[in-house]
Amino acid sequence: RAGRALEHLPAVAAAFAAGTITAEQVTVVVPVTTPERLTAAAQQGVDLAEVDAVLADTAASRPPVPLARVVGHYLTRLDPDGVEPDPTEGRALTLARHPDGTLTIRGELDCVGGEKLAAALEAIAAAGRVAGDRRTRAQTLGDALVQLADTALASGRLPVLRTVKPHVILTLDLADLAEEGTGPGVADTGFGATLSAARARWLACDATLTRLVL
Repeated sequence: RAGRALEHLPAVAAAFAAGTITAEQVTVVVPVTTPERLTAAAQQGVDLAEVDAVLADTAASRPPVPLARVVGHYLTRLDPDGVEPDPTEGRALTLARHPDGTLTIRGELDCVGGEKLAAALEAIAAAGRVAGDRRTRAQTLGDALVQLADTALASGRLPVLRTVKPHVILTLDLADLAEEGTGPGVADTGFGATLSAARARWLACDATLTRLVL
């Protein structure tokens, strides 16, 4: 979709190639170039070259101007009486787990869903700021997302599956739990990640232990 947008918006494409706008900003302008909206623009005599120039200038402006707001304004004027979309159709999330247990998250949310997530993350991020905090913006939001999951799991209000509340499962030898070593790869999670002994003991500080004979 981003490639199609660059084909129809040469000024945006040139700015992207020059490094003055980011791939994320290109993604924001993608809705302008859907087949339906290109057809509507042609029928209404919209000068797409002018729109292209405005989007490129907006994306590259300093200080930044909310590009999504500009795109939204254009789309609203293009089709003010358009069918209200189903918000669930604009939501998608993929979780890609790597061999070392880390997780790559990619997703897209509709306007309202995105606002809810942003509000929750910003609240947690703001509460966690301390003097001398050297984390990047991305690191701060990553920590906030983990804290959001911790809060949801601890609340006890998540849906119950087959009478079992959602929880993190960790399998490891009793000796590895009791000893003070820090060896790698001694514990397995329910979703297939492998943890070090130190990280496993850290999780076990707030856990219910079940002894199994394997």
